[in-house]
Amino acid sequence: MTDTTKVFVDWKGNLQPQAHNEKGVTTDFEIPKEHGDNKTALSPMENLLSSLAACSNIHILIILKKKQLDIESYSVEATSKETYQHKRSRTQTVISRKVRLSGRDIKKTCL
Repeated sequence: MTDTTKVFVDWKGNLQPQAHNEKGVTTDFEIPKEHGDNKTALSPMENLLSSLAACSNIHILIILKKKQLDIESYSVEATSKETYQHKRSRTQTVISRKVRLSGRDIKKTCL
């Protein structure tokens, strides 16, 4: 089975791109801090981290639901740490995540 996902990104002026999917659902992006962001939307890196965290969140919740576990709370924190050789030359990006899960009968072995 092959599943294809497509998004489009259009420039909306002033270094502010907007992404949309084939259904027309949109997401605005904000320019990075060093270019004078207005904090009206997430940066591209924040969007990437949000997408990774949401994907992880959804997949784990599906597994927990199949196991019929009583979930009280579940959250994922994603963090990126970027290393630069020069101001504009990224040499490494490390992405980590923390998962917090609580509920009745929830044990580390559940996952």
